[in-house]
Amino acid sequence: MLHLVARREQRLAEVCSEANARGGTATAHAFDVRDTEAFARMASRVHADHGRVDVLINNAGVGATKAFLETTDDDWAWTFDTNFHAVVRGIRMFLPTMIEHGGGTIVNVASLAGVMANTLAAYSASKFAVVGMSESLLLEYGDKGLNVVVVCPGVISTEIATASIDAGRTNGVIGPSLQKLLAAHGAAPEQVARDLVRAIRHPRFIVPTPMHATVLRRVHRMFPDLARMLTRRLS
Repeated sequence: MLHLVARREQRLAEVCSEANARGGTATAHAFDVRDTEAFARMASRVHADHGRVDVLINNAGVGATKAFLETTDDDWAWTFDTNFHAVVRGIRMFLPTMIEHGGGTIVNVASLAGVMANTLAAYSASKFAVVGMSESLLLEYGDKGLNVVVVCPGVISTEIATASIDAGRTNGVIGPSLQKLLAAHGAAPEQVARDLVRAIRHPRFIVPTPMHATVLRRVHRMFPDLARMLTRRLS
């Protein structure tokens, strides 16, 4: 049984229909993960219907596409509210019953920018926060049956740049450039999904995806100055 959350009701309905057509059972919950009350209502319904969750996946993400000095306090708050605070909120709502029933798996989708920085400071900082919080969670609850997986996608063909443009969170240059980069060179989201499912079945803490993210992370760990130079040029 899947309970799916997203802001866009039509897209959410399409995903649920596809899941049901493939033999699953999916329920849609259309709300913004920054909405604490809506989040709590969804969690209460899930607990009332099922008692617990086996796997919690936190996947929502946004990013202001501006230079550091152009990124306002509101941009920082907007980014962290979705990328970090909503992740914490979801975990706090579902973790108690997971532990009560012997554990489970929490998957937090961070970013390659959460283990090696890029030039989008607010976005990268929010993803580093997710990685650090996730490791603390594993240290505290790993011996209670909880698996914590952090998926770190690299360049993926998603609409995150488009969302920043639509929200007015771009300087008019970085957003469109990133939009073109993701469309032209981004890997398929389905690859990330396959690696995520594999990580649920065979848990490990950090899961870079796809292969270019794995390679870049290794380069960063072995040759950090070289990795920073490459990142600066790509940016």
